[in-house]
Amino acid sequence: MTEDPGAAADESSPADATSPAGEDAAKAKLTRAQRLEAKAARLREADERRAAAAAAGKPVAPRRMTIAVATLAAVAVVLATLLVLTFVGWLHRGDAIDRDRARTAAGQAAVAEAKDFALDFGTYDYRHLPADFSEVSKKMTPGFAKSYLETSTKLTPAIAQYKTQVTARIQTFGLKSSSSDRAVVVVVLDQTVTTSESKTPRLDRNRLEVYLVRSKGKWLVAQMLAK
Repeated sequence: MTEDPGAAADESSPADATSPAGEDAAKAKLTRAQRLEAKAARLREADERRAAAAAAGKPVAPRRMTIAVATLAAVAVVLATLLVLTFVGWLHRGDAIDRDRARTAAGQAAVAEAKDFALDFGTYDYRHLPADFSEVSKKMTPGFAKSYLETSTKLTPAIAQYKTQVTARIQTFGLKSSSSDRAVVVVVLDQTVTTSESKTPRLDRNRLEVYLVRSKGKWLVAQMLAK
């Protein structure tokens, strides 16, 4: 009996399970089956836990509600972290602003004290020298005040002899440097000098660098240099 070639061809057309293509298809089906089985196992375990909780009289949340609660909890943790970081950053920024304001205020106070000192230092009258010198020394540190009064006392006879009178006027000023307890202020001071030796007043211009220190909440002059 003669075999039909067409029939033979039809029988060989389906993919053989032992061929490479057949093996891949089988693996794919097996993998999907394994995933489905694993998922089903997880669901069964969850249902068993829920059933046990229900049997024990514990409240059981629906499955979707449980997922929602977990999501909300995670979001709450993230929001809390962001709030803490924002608050800490705000505190640091506030501290920096407070420090800048304090430094600015200290510098302004130092400038005001340096200007007041320069005017007192540059103004004196032979008729009341002790009072003039004493007023200036009050704005100095103890060490600088002692040196200033010693020098002024030595100059008093000559100032009195020529009936010297000096008035001062600030031309300009500026803060050179400052910190919370130290500052350097530049003052340009004009002095108008009148003596018994000349009918025409003399104008002297001085550039002063006033060095201040903060002691017990008050700025005092620790040194002064004429430039």
